[in-house]
Amino acid sequence: MYLACPLSLLAEERSTLYKGTEKAIARETLLRSLQSRWDNSNKGRWIYRLISDITSWFRRRHREVSFHLCQVLTSHGYFNEYLLKYYRRESGECTQCGATPDSAEHAVFACDAWHNWRRETCGYLEVDQLTPDNMIGLMLKRKRKRRGFNTAKERLFELKHPQEENPDRLVLKAWLRRMGRTERTEEKTQTS
Repeated sequence: MYLACPLSLLAEERSTLYKGTEKAIARETLLRSLQSRWDNSNKGRWIYRLISDITSWFRRRHREVSFHLCQVLTSHGYFNEYLLKYYRRESGECTQCGATPDSAEHAVFACDAWHNWRRETCGYLEVDQLTPDNMIGLMLKRKRKRRGFNTAKERLFELKHPQEENPDRLVLKAWLRRMGRTERTEEKTQTS
């Protein structure tokens, strides 16, 4: 995942470079403008909680973002709150503890089912508590901590996503339920 820079800011940076501004100065100006927009936007507030400092994110040495980390950052993926929006689940509650909503924040930072996982992760990262406010900062500090978090995160997702029922069938079941129907009534309608 990459926090994309608006084209207007990139064009402005290119324009100042063309006029003779040093590359480092143009980049600093770009990052200040981007940070200002990020601070004042009302969109992407979950990601903002995780990555409030754009400059440190853009300057990180490791550029890779795994599939599962991308899911945590965007809160899209195997979280029932998100899957419910696309008729992939019948409920937005956590299948592990029953809390609502089952979001990235809930799964990684609050779900009782993952208490041991969080304790192990805090051990890897050498911190007392893992929070949305310190997670990315810890990952950016040292390669060892990033690896520890990635290992722990992969374990969480392996535990959270056991083999599921056929996804197309799940979509059909959830859609029919929303429409006030069941698979049996749909089959009777088609045979009549």
